[in-house]
Parts: sequence; structure tokens; C-alpha cells
Amino acid sequence: MVNGSICSSLVPGGTVVKRLNLIVCALVLWSSIAALSGQTAQARQETDDLQSLALIDSVVSTYADTTSDLSAYTVSATFTPYSIADPAAITGDLSIKYHNRTGATQDTLYLRLYPNNAEYADGRMDVSDITIDGETVLSYTSEADTTVSIPLPDPVADGDWVELKLAFTTIIPTDPTQSYGMFKFDTSANTYNLAHWLPLLAGWDEEAGWNTGPISINGDPVFTEAATFDVTLSAPADLIFAGSGSPVGDPEIEGDTQTLHFVSGPSRDFDLAASSSFQVTTAMAGETEVRSFAMPGFETQSAAVLETGVKAIGIYNDLIGTYPYRQLDIVQADIGNGAGGVEFPGMVFIGSSFYSPDSPSVQNIPHILEFIVVHEVAHQWFYGVVGNDQYLHAYLDEALSNYLSVVYFAAAYDAETANEQANYQLRAGYFDYLFNYGDDIVDQPTDAFRTGGAYGVIVYGKGALAFMELRAEIGTDAFFAALQQYFVDYAFAIATPTDMQTAFEEAADASLDEFWTHWFKSADGKDDYDATDYARLLREMSE
Repeated sequence: MVNGSICSSLVPGGTVVKRLNLIVCALVLWSSIAALSGQTAQARQETDDLQSLALIDSVVSTYADTTSDLSAYTVSATFTPYSIADPAAITGDLSIKYHNRTGATQDTLYLRLYPNNAEYADGRMDVSDITIDGETVLSYTSEADTTVSIPLPDPVADGDWVELKLAFTTIIPTDPTQSYGMFKFDTSANTYNLAHWLPLLAGWDEEAGWNTGPISINGDPVFTEAATFDVTLSAPADLIFAGSGSPVGDPEIEGDTQTLHFVSGPSRDFDLAASSSFQVTTAMAGETEVRSFAMPGFETQSAAVLETGVKAIGIYNDLIGTYPYRQLDIVQADIGNGAGGVEFPGMVFIGSSFYSPDSPSVQNIPHILEFIVVHEVAHQWFYGVVGNDQYLHAYLDEALSNYLSVVYFAAAYDAETANEQANYQLRAGYFDYLFNYGDDIVDQPTDAFRTGGAYGVIVYGKGALAFMELRAEIGTDAFFAALQQYFVDYAFAIATPTDMQTAFEEAADASLDEFWTHWFKSADGKDDYDATDYARLLREMSE
């Protein structure tokens, strides 16, 4: 704030004196503004330098402007573990320096409190003491307390910044049964899965605006824009943490408490996992350290997961573009209800049941653990770096990641193994649905599908097959040239179906309107596959 009292205190006098006073006033004001601007620029540079610690050296300059342009979260929090008397909790203070990049003036900000989703049972998140640029403001909750609306004292113009501050308390549910399991304390494994544990700005895209409606039932629950996160967390010293971003230095230990400091670089979220039982192994994939966090007794599977993560990063770095972070954490986690794994920026959860050699899925589906790991790692490129509104167009990341998982098997093994994976992971579910229930449209909102099962086989199956057909249509060189340019053009932004189609059209130098309509916007699968294809699939899977 510029100090206006300096000018008002100048001594009045004659015309010459007044003119001199005005000149002096202007110089003083200019000096004050310049000083404040310099301080702000210096502070932002220091923040950018800190955030760059999460990025590999070769991409720091590439994403320097992006880092300084994104909204910035600063969190100071305390983690209290589960006890028989009380559930685990995280309490803290949050500052969000919000940068309006929507293209329009905004008069309200929206926060999502995902832990208030009913599927988290006794999970809960409350916010209080909300201020905007230091001014206390009112707020309103809606959508079963999962959305907080915060009217701004003064509208924020496109390109301008405001600072939101608040206090929050997050109650971590104990063994909830209805969710994917990404946010809970798992008593059997003594593990904390800490997705979306802090208040997050609602996602915004040019098609739908702010994402403030009901939380998705079928698809990923969280839609957010990229930001930077600077997180300081105090927790019991015996807990081992995996998470988004990278640690800044070693934990500070005082008695039985450790204080950890993390920064994320450009990131869509900041998520954690913690356990006193984790066994951690590491390996390098280029400039990135891949870390496997697993339970005792699963050393063989943890080693395989680690190797898969390293290979996947190498393959996708070559085919698409460079994974930007210093670390990738692969975490054995108890998840379920249809989810084999869950992706987060710089971290993935892999379902614990797939680590067990006695699991029916492991015994009956070749390479199932490897496929899940590869799929979640592929999301680091599509969801993590290139974002999309998963509520509206989930295929942009899910279908593409599923097809790229097949691409991994072709590169890491051979065409025969890749075809085997396509049979199990893409064709089997979709063909069963197509020939028993009919077809469905890929590009529709996740909760518009008839069932969760329909969402799965259409997006992950038919959608992935569409990308396979697209590669055959335009050629391998054009296909990957398009993905490479798409990765560059929409890094840490929100891409739309039009953006993706345009990238492929430019690489192929051809219109893809007919292809896009047929594969993604129509339900005409029986024009592409018939009973002969289904019989061939069943024969190949039985051999």
C-alpha cells in the first residue's frame, strides 16, 4: 500500500511552492511504488527459485515463466495421527495467491472441500477465518458442503492477483468403505492415504467455467488447475512420507516430531501418503529419482514396480516429452471399488491387492501389476502436465493413458505382448459391452454414462482403441509428433477436445472431423467390429 499521508503533509504555500510540493510528492510516490514493486519482484523470484527445486535441471528454464504465472499455495500444517479415541487430523493455515487467468473479471472465488464428500464417511473439512487481501469476508457452502463460495470485496480483473487466507481442519476418515480409498487411514496397513487433504481452488475451464457442482461419481473426483505448492508439515517422527513435489532439505527433528518442507513446482494438486511401515527403494530414470514405497513382505513386487516406473519414464520421455519433476513416488496403497491405481502429480497409488501373487487378477491377467503402474505413470504426461476437465472429457487423459500403456509394452517387450495387453485391457471389456448391451459415446460427462461399468469400458476400452485407430489412420510419425506438440502447447494448462483434435490435424495435415465424430461422439461401434472380431478375441485370450 502506498502511503498517501506523505503528500498530505507537505506544507502549503504559493504557486511555485505548490508545484515543488507536487514534484516532490510525485517523486516520493514513484519511489514508494518502485520500492514495493522491487520487493514484490524479489519475493516472487525467491519463490520461483524455491519451486524450481522440484524440477529437473533441464526443464527449469522451460517452465520458469509458467511457474511465476500460476496461483501459489503456501501451507503450514500439523498432522495428528489416528488414536482409538480420535481419528487422524490435519490442521493448518493456508494462503493462496490467486492469479486470475480466466480471461474475464471474477467477483467470486470457489474452494472445493473434497473430504466432505459423503463417501468419506467420518471424513470432514472445515474452513474459517477467511480473508481476502487482509479483509475479512463472508463465505457460503453448497453441494453438501463440498463447495465454498467467497464473494470478493473488489472484483479481480483478468491478469490481476488477490491473496486468500484461511484456517482449515481436515478429519481423515478411518477405513471408509464407499470410496476409491485415496483419502483415509487404513488400519490394517497402518497407512494414511492423503489425497485432497487441503482446500483447493475449484477447477476452471473455458467451456464450463468454475467446477462447483456435485463431485463426480464415476470418474476422478478432483478437477483443479495447475498452481505451485509450498508446504510445511509437522508430523510424528516415525512416519515416512511419499508425495507430490520434492522435500526441501532434511526433516527437522525435535523429540518425537518432525517438520517437513515440500515444494511442488507447477502442479495440479499436492497429495501425500504416510506410514511408519513403508520400505523405500529408489532408482534413477534420467534426471528423475523413482521411489517405490511398499509394505514389508513385498520386496519382489516393489522391485518390479520400481523397474517398471524407470522404464516407463524412459519410454515416454522419448515418445512424448520430458517428465519434469525430480521425483516420482509409486506407493502401494489399499484402494478399490473399481480402481486399480490412482494418479496424482508426481505420485501414484497402486492397489495393494495387485502386489499379491495369490490375487485372482494377478494369476489370470498377464502383467496386470505392470500395466497398472504404466497407466498411472502415463498420467504424469496427460492429466499431470497437460490437464483437461475430467468431469466433461475424461477420455483426453484416461483413454490416451490406457492406449499409451499398450505402447509401453510394444517398446519394452514386443508387438505380440502389446496385442495381448490390448486384448485384456482394451478389447475384452468393450467387446463384451458392445455385443451384449450396445455401444455408447466416448466424449460425454463421466456421470452421464449409464453405469460406472459403462464409463470404464467405453472410456478406457473404446476410447483407447480409438487412439490406436488414429495412429493407424495418420501414421506413427504424425501421431507422436502431435502428442509432442500438444504436450508443449498445453503444459500446465487445461486442454479441450478441440485442442487435441487440432494438434493431430496439424501433424497429419488433414481434417479429422469425420474420424473424431465417429470414434468419440457416436455410438457406432458395430460399424468397426463384428462377431468375427469378438470370436478372434476370445480365441486369442484362451490360447
